[in-house]
Amino acid sequence: MKARLGPSDDRPIAASEEPTVDGSGLVDEQRRIDIAATIWAETVPLLGTLGERYLASRGLAYYGEEIRYHAGLRMMVAMMTDAITGEPCGVHRTLCARCACGPARGKKLS
Repeated sequence: MKARLGPSDDRPIAASEEPTVDGSGLVDEQRRIDIAATIWAETVPLLGTLGERYLASRGLAYYGEEIRYHAGLRMMVAMMTDAITGEPCGVHRTLCARCACGPARGKKLS
């Protein structure tokens, strides 16, 4: 059975190779960060929004600035930062249902 599930203990394990990044990967990364920055720039404070009602429906309250609301996308948005540098590196989005009674169903945007 073990032979069918994976390598045996006597088989050498290949060393992992360092991933290579070509120029197109760097462009994609910068584009993703630019899109995230645009989404963040279009947000408003959470207070008085569907995002605040969404949190309240889950028994939560939030008064900080790290989570905001994007009315056009109907999403709560949180800025993601690099753990070492603190630089913005993306956004986390939570799609809110119109009734604010739980998370909306369906696909999130990429």
